[in-house]
Amino acid sequence: SATGYTDALSGGSFSYANANAGSGNKTLNVSGVSILNDSTSAANNYTVTYVANTTSTITAAPITISGLSATNKTYDTNRVAALTGTATAAGVLSGDTVTVSGTANTGTFASANVATGIAVTPDLSGLTLSNSNYTINGVTSALSADITAAPVTVTINKDYNGSTAVANNQIAITGVAGQTLVLAAGTATLTSPNVGSAALLTLNGASLSDGTGLASNYTLTNPNSVVTINRALISVGASNAVKVYDTTTNAAIASGFVVQLGNSSAANGSVDANTTFTTLTVTGGFSNASAGTNKNVNISYSLTDTVNYTIAGGGSGTANLTAAISRANVTIT
Repeated sequence: SATGYTDALSGGSFSYANANAGSGNKTLNVSGVSILNDSTSAANNYTVTYVANTTSTITAAPITISGLSATNKTYDTNRVAALTGTATAAGVLSGDTVTVSGTANTGTFASANVATGIAVTPDLSGLTLSNSNYTINGVTSALSADITAAPVTVTINKDYNGSTAVANNQIAITGVAGQTLVLAAGTATLTSPNVGSAALLTLNGASLSDGTGLASNYTLTNPNSVVTINRALISVGASNAVKVYDTTTNAAIASGFVVQLGNSSAANGSVDANTTFTTLTVTGGFSNASAGTNKNVNISYSLTDTVNYTIAGGGSGTANLTAAISRANVTIT
């Protein structure tokens, strides 16, 4: 050094051997270094040797993907989203060219439940870039889509009773993937009362509440439906049947014998065999004509409507019942 000053390096420049990205294998050159003593060149006192750094790194530049959009869907219990569009690279530096190949057709909703504008995270793992100096860093604009309410499935199961009306307790509501819901209020009307031809016509005053699924994820508009009308079971019997002695064994079917409609007589009541219940023909007679109680009555029956009704043992048969023949009054003159 001279005049009390220390020689020192000054200036210089650094440059990579090339501009491409690489990790731990890039050559970084240095050049143009000056040696000064204060402001006076001291280069004549030194020989400068430049040593390049060969383990430097240039990281790939982040770019985003544009051209994709998420598709609205109907509630299906999962968060899978469908993507449409053509993926293109956005944010490429001037002079470079980057093309995108591969597919990005699915994403993930932030929530599986019904809502509008739900954020969707796209799966970009299937995309590749033609230029290794760039890396994908998400999408240019955030994606979102709607999940709309799913229609319920209305399952109706009732015994034939000649009516198109369906009570609340005869209706079950299910959703997708086995979810159940509760018909909190409402009834239904069928297109027909008959076995095999009935379909759901309308739901009346219906509202849903949560079951294993959330009611808010479903709609009662245009529901799917499954309608089952079971054939009504008919049983033939006697109810305090009494006839007055008339020398014949004919049974007073019209006044004493009834048929029970449906699987439960309490639910469906009874009608008189010989008058209003035309689907069943019942005939019979007492074993003998004498007056008495608990007398045997043999009846025969035949079912004409086998679509909506069934009788244990088949569409026709015989039965042994009991009834009474009261004594006939006589007038003495």
